[in-house]
Amino acid sequence: MFLGYVIYVMGGCVDRNARKVGAVLSELVLDMLDFTFPRTCVVCGDLLIRQEHDLCFTCYVNLPFSVYGLSKTNPICRGLAGRVPLELGYFLLDYRRNSGVSKMMKAIKYEGAESLAVKLGKEMGDRITRDHGDPDFTHFAVIPMHASKVRKRGYNQALRLAEGITEVLSGELITDLFLQPNRSISQTKKNRAERLTSSESKYQFNPKYKGFPLGHLCLIDDVMTTGSTIESCLKSCLHFDDIGIEKVSVMTAACVL
Repeated sequence: MFLGYVIYVMGGCVDRNARKVGAVLSELVLDMLDFTFPRTCVVCGDLLIRQEHDLCFTCYVNLPFSVYGLSKTNPICRGLAGRVPLELGYFLLDYRRNSGVSKMMKAIKYEGAESLAVKLGKEMGDRITRDHGDPDFTHFAVIPMHASKVRKRGYNQALRLAEGITEVLSGELITDLFLQPNRSISQTKKNRAERLTSSESKYQFNPKYKGFPLGHLCLIDDVMTTGSTIESCLKSCLHFDDIGIEKVSVMTAACVL
């Protein structure tokens, strides 16, 4: 009995010591990785500490979070008034050129910051839940990206946002509700007039969802500037009589006011 107890105690000590050694080794590996591949803030470029990811704490707290909630009077709804009928609009951040938000959007689009897109999506979902509860969205869709761009970037940033949002909010994510059959030139450096004309008939509603009961559909994009991309996407399904959409809302990570 006594010998068995001693073996049991010693085994427990060895197990605890092994866990401590493992934890120390893990910390050392993380330190080595941070030293070899230093992580920096996508906004200010400062080195990140262990608890920070993508953004440093200072840049995060200074982000221009939108004062507009999920509502019919949101600037997204006002910007698309008379163009497409919207139920609700929401955006997380005020977008200004050469700002911290523009650097974040650039990192998400062109610099592989997939995890940041997912985090922004979760932030959107968390803030909506906190302020409005869980909305009655039945389905989510994203602005599509041509296959060649997806191959080049490795992902569609609007889809990563949607994945973060749907981790928090109820509703089914449909990844191929809208299609972009032809590759288009980037909108980034176009002026307002060029954006409005270039997005006409650029997107298609996937006919396999014709008649599918989509209910309250929420369309997700990264940034709304003129609204031409969102307008073109939604207008692609307005000519169907039996589309199955009862209401449409729009959510974006950022919006140009």
